[in-house]
This record gives sequence, structure tokens and C-alpha cells, in this order.
Amino acid sequence: MKKIVATALICAMMFSLAACSGKQPETTITETSETTTLVTETTQAAETTAAQTSETTADATTASKNAAGLNKEDYVKNAQSKYKSYVNGSDSYCAPEILIKSSYADSVNKEIQKRFEKIKKELKSDNEIDIEISGTEYIAYLTKDGILSVAFIERRSKTLVHVYNIDVKTGEKVDNARLAEIAGVKSIRTAAMDALQNEYNSIHENFYGASAGRKVENYKVKPENGKKLNEDERGKQATFGEKYLNDNMKVGLTDEGKMFFVVTLFDALLYERYVLDADGNDLRKKDNPALVAPKGS
Repeated sequence: MKKIVATALICAMMFSLAACSGKQPETTITETSETTTLVTETTQAAETTAAQTSETTADATTASKNAAGLNKEDYVKNAQSKYKSYVNGSDSYCAPEILIKSSYADSVNKEIQKRFEKIKKELKSDNEIDIEISGTEYIAYLTKDGILSVAFIERRSKTLVHVYNIDVKTGEKVDNARLAEIAGVKSIRTAAMDALQNEYNSIHENFYGASAGRKVENYKVKPENGKKLNEDERGKQATFGEKYLNDNMKVGLTDEGKMFFVVTLFDALLYERYVLDADGNDLRKKDNPALVAPKGS
């Protein structure tokens, strides 16, 4: 009897062990499957992130180029560090350096260097009253036609603006006639008069309010209360003359291929140089992305 019971117990233990060994692989398979799924999902997430990063980088690169795939940074850079020794280490001076290989581009770079040599002599003066300049900045545009327009600005008691227009494909200077053709402007003088008129009326409205009406109509300054023009109004009227605005005046093109003009505004008995686009907007404002200005200026 004891033998029978012992035999039965042995058999029961064998069945139990067999059952346990049969379940163990199933558990292992499940864990392996879950691990495989987790690895796959992690890999897919990493690939997606990498793809998104690649797309973002590509978008940023595309954004820095214009419609023709030209990158402005390939043709002009800020040469502030180059001229820092000229201005006693001041951060108030930015300057463009043309990166195009051509005789005209070289002449532009040499001209800018000469201006800094002049500034250097001025800043060496012991008399602060003789120092007129407070800093420099520049605006750079590149059209889809490959026209690089750079306006170099010297902030003085009377602001000086120098404009250079270069064909980045040939390295040659671009004249006003071609700029007008690209911009679709028939008369540079008339377009400049429109821009100046818009600017005067904008200033007048901002100062006196929208109800004040337009100050200039058909390029004629309206006197107050129907009287004769006062001294300030006569100064404004003079800026519409060919002495200041003509087909050979300093102009350039914005990134969109619209013309901008270097004009003279008369305000409070002073003449001041402005860089206006065709709508009369001052391109020297800080919110202009094409403006390279010293920090805190």
C-alpha cells in the first residue's frame, strides 16, 4: 500500500513539474514580444524626431534664401570687427563688406574703408565738439533677380547715406535705369515724390491726428489757414525740387524688388536724410530685418 501511495505522489510531482516547465516559455515569449514592441516604438519615435529636426533645418535654410535660391549672407557680411580698432573699440559702428569677387565690389570695400579712416581721424580729436559722428549702420537687400542693394549710413549731425547696387552674378554695378526696369518704375523722380509726400502726411497725421487731414497734396505743401507758407513749410516744399529728387538720385531695391529712395526731409528748420520705400516707410527703423545696427542704437 505504501508503495502505491509513494508511486502516486511521484507521478503527481512529475505532472506538476511538467506543467510549470510548459508555462515558463509562454511567459518568456510574452516579455520578449513586449520588449520588441517597446524597442520598435522607441526607434520609430527617434526616426520621427530626426526627420522633424531635418525638416526644421531645411526650412530654416530655405527661409534664409530668396525666391531664386540666393543667400544674402553669401554676398555681404558685417565687418564690425574689422573696423573696431578704427573706432576705439566702440560697438556703435557696423559696416558692410561685399564678398563678391569683382573690381566694383573691391572699390566699394575700399570706399567704406576710407570712410572709416576718416572717422578714425575724427575720433582722435581732443575736442569733443568736433566729433560729429555717433555711429554707423547699414541695410542690405537681395532681390530674386540677384541685385544686391546696400545702404551704408553714417549717423552724423547731417546723416550721410551711401548706396551700392551690385549684380551678384556678374559683380558689376547696376545703374538706376535697370533698377527702375526691375521695379516697374517709369519715373524715379515721380516715385520718390510720392514716397516723400506719403511720409510728410504720415508724420502730420501722427502729430495732429487723423482729423488734421493731409499736409501735402499733388506735391504741394498746404499752408495753415490758407495763409502763405511759413519758414518750415517753405523748407518742406523745397525738398520736392529736382535739387533733392531726380532720376539720378540714390536708390536701391528691397528683397521684393520694390524701389527705395534716399530723400531729404525738412523738419524744425533742419534737413535730414531718410531711406524710404515706395510706400513712404522709413527703412532705418529697428524692426526692419534687413537693418544691421549697433546694439542699443
